[in-house]
Amino acid sequence: MHFTLNSQLTLPQGVQGFPTVKLFPRGKSLPPMTYDQERVASGFFNYATRRVPNHTTKFTRVDDIPPWVKKGKAKYRALLLTKDKKIPLLWKVLANKYADTALDFGVHRDEEGKSSVAMGLEAGEKKEAKVLLYPIGSDKPVRYAGMWLSTQPLSI
Repeated sequence: MHFTLNSQLTLPQGVQGFPTVKLFPRGKSLPPMTYDQERVASGFFNYATRRVPNHTTKFTRVDDIPPWVKKGKAKYRALLLTKDKKIPLLWKVLANKYADTALDFGVHRDEEGKSSVAMGLEAGEKKEAKVLLYPIGSDKPVRYAGMWLSTQPLSI
C-alpha cells in the first residue's frame, strides 16, 4: 500500500495500514505503542488505562497522610478519600497531567469511613468519595465541593 496523504506523519510512526491505533505516552520517556489486540471498546479502554503512569502517592494507613501534607507545604496537595479498591482513572490522569507542577496527588482507601472520621470528617455514604485540597503553606484542608471556594487562587 502506498501512502501519500499525511505521509510525513504516518511513515515515521511505522503506519502500514488503516486503521492503526497508537498510544502516545505523556512526555517522551516511552516510545509510542501500537495497539494490536481485538478492536472492541473494552479492549481499547483497558489497553489505554493500564498505561497511564501513576503519579499518585497511595496511603495504606491514615497515619501516613499528615507527614505527606506537612512535607509538601511548598505545593498544593489534593487528597482523595475513596471507598473503591482501585485508584479512579480520572485521579490517575490528573496526577499524570500535573506531575511536574506545584500540585501533588494522594489517595487513601477509606472503605468504611473510619479514616474520614479520624480526620474530622463524616464517614459518608456507601460510595461517596471526598477530595481534600491543601493550599500552599497550609496543613489544613479545604473540602472540594464542586468548585474552589478559597480566597487563595489555584495557579499551577
